[in-house]
Amino acid sequence: AWWIASRRGGLVRWTPDETRHIEYSTAEFPRPAAALFEDRDSRLWVASRDGSVFLQENGVFLPQFVKTQVPSKVRSITQGTDATLWFGGTQGLASFAGGVVRKFGKAEGIGDLDITVLQPFPGGKIIAGSTSGTILLGDQQGFTTLPVPEIINHQWISGILVISAKEIWISTLGGGLLFWNGQQQWRAFGADDGLPDERLTCVLEDAKKNLWLGSLSGIIRVDPKELIVRLREPESAVHWLRLDHTDGLPSRECIGGFQPSGWRARDGRLWFPTGGGVVRVRPDLVERNTVAPPVFLQSVKANGVPYVGERGPVTMDPGRARMEFRFVGLSFSAPEKTTYRARLKGLDDAWRELGNQRIAAYEAVPPGKYTFEVMAVNGDGVRSAEPASISVMVRPHLWETPWFYMSGGALVLSGAAGTGWFASRQRLKARIQLLRIHSAREGERSRIARDLHDDLGASLTEISILSALAAEDAENSVLQPSLQQLSAKSKSVVSSLDEIVWAVNPREDTLRSLVEYLAAYAREYLDSARIPMRSEVDREIPDQALAASKRHSVFLAAREVLNNIVKHSGASEVMLQITFVDHSITILIQDNGKGFALDYAESGNGLGNLRSRMQEVGGDCRIETRLGRGTSVFLTLALQGSDKLAS
Repeated sequence: AWWIASRRGGLVRWTPDETRHIEYSTAEFPRPAAALFEDRDSRLWVASRDGSVFLQENGVFLPQFVKTQVPSKVRSITQGTDATLWFGGTQGLASFAGGVVRKFGKAEGIGDLDITVLQPFPGGKIIAGSTSGTILLGDQQGFTTLPVPEIINHQWISGILVISAKEIWISTLGGGLLFWNGQQQWRAFGADDGLPDERLTCVLEDAKKNLWLGSLSGIIRVDPKELIVRLREPESAVHWLRLDHTDGLPSRECIGGFQPSGWRARDGRLWFPTGGGVVRVRPDLVERNTVAPPVFLQSVKANGVPYVGERGPVTMDPGRARMEFRFVGLSFSAPEKTTYRARLKGLDDAWRELGNQRIAAYEAVPPGKYTFEVMAVNGDGVRSAEPASISVMVRPHLWETPWFYMSGGALVLSGAAGTGWFASRQRLKARIQLLRIHSAREGERSRIARDLHDDLGASLTEISILSALAAEDAENSVLQPSLQQLSAKSKSVVSSLDEIVWAVNPREDTLRSLVEYLAAYAREYLDSARIPMRSEVDREIPDQALAASKRHSVFLAAREVLNNIVKHSGASEVMLQITFVDHSITILIQDNGKGFALDYAESGNGLGNLRSRMQEVGGDCRIETRLGRGTSVFLTLALQGSDKLAS
């Protein structure tokens, strides 16, 4: 039988044959459970959130510490080797043995801490973690604060797994995974070590000694032996497996903050609470894909002209050179998780991480000999055994050839030859400088998008979750409305940040990206407004380059139309239609609302600004409306054969 606590209050007792809801509290305002624990006598303890601790006896839950203030507001419960029960929470730490309650304070090494995790430790000790990143170790005689790395300070300790006295793994909500050897050695594993998400909610161990981590972006598995090897060999590989919604998770966010936030059952299965329900994983069915994914070049374009050949070299005429490489990696177990890394040896020898993008383009490549290489990486971090490669040569102009420079040197006494040689050198330097500026600009856009998504986005998500937890902890407090407002504001800023990242990212400078993002945004926005939407999107939308300014302006215009529908139309249904005909894209947004008088509305700024925005990027806006008959807005943008990307 399984006991499951939800934020709605009460408990659910679940078996394969029955699901039964049980209220453990008869108070006027029952609270949800914050911690569950079964002691050695198979008695179930339940700590209510910011309230009392209950014990199940003869099928009835009874409060246990009604005559004392402690323990209460408990987050975690555990039992030591001497049968002593330990309770940790917002009021610190307390023990219960022989019918006596004892509170641990500053004299016992416990300051003003909010305890989040308690676990037994070899030698009859207890190890505890807190919301501020403090880790304690001790017993009835007192506790000692362990010296954790600076990176863990002020990070929420979400889980502790004690393998032995010399191997302890600690998960944090923002600081990654922490290893402690029980003595002086500490090591934090984070993004630099390949950890997919540093916001961890729990840490478990399966029967094969693998570590399983709940996180805000899915369930992560790693072999601790690889982490131990990396302690000695910093360049050794670590293979992280992440399960997300593509593997069947109803929600990619595992829930944490109270204990237990993950559980290993007696049959070896692992249980994780998520925002969409409880997830059960069979570790024996999740095998690591050790097959190196082969990678193949599909096509090469040189200055827009397709090249036919397997190994090259691809030879281009003198002048400004644009190269475009398309490739594909084969991974049959989880193809959607395949990512790529590429480089153009001779221009940028460092590998570029492309994510799941299967195209690499290089602008204004100067004359020279190059080799393009690309590798695929499967979902378990295994790279291709050999990169796919092709040699490229950009032929120089006459004045860019070595023999011309030699001739110019021989004719240095001739003023005309000297002037020509100097002009050639200046043009070559200008091309190289333009290439560096363009590469730096594109790299800076990518860096800004990545930093906004990975750093600011992750921090805002963490703020939203922590403020939501704090609001629940501050129930019936004067701070609760402010904390709830902070949580709502954080979620709103995260949504706005997603749009900014999309607008800035140069990888999204395509027509297809605009169509896919607009359709997804419209559905999500109208769903939140409870307005049904029908969509008809042309399947033949080409993957054509589209300048960032045009892409963003069209999206802002469409967003303004959707905003007007929600605010003013009173519509009960909206249709979104996107078509591509004769190198022109048309976006129709139609509602069945009350309509409006077009002549009167055009006297304001709203419709005029809408038309101006489209005209600035070479498009047009047409509006058809009648009172009581709804409104249709047509946004049209004519596309050139090769729309130049803008930074």
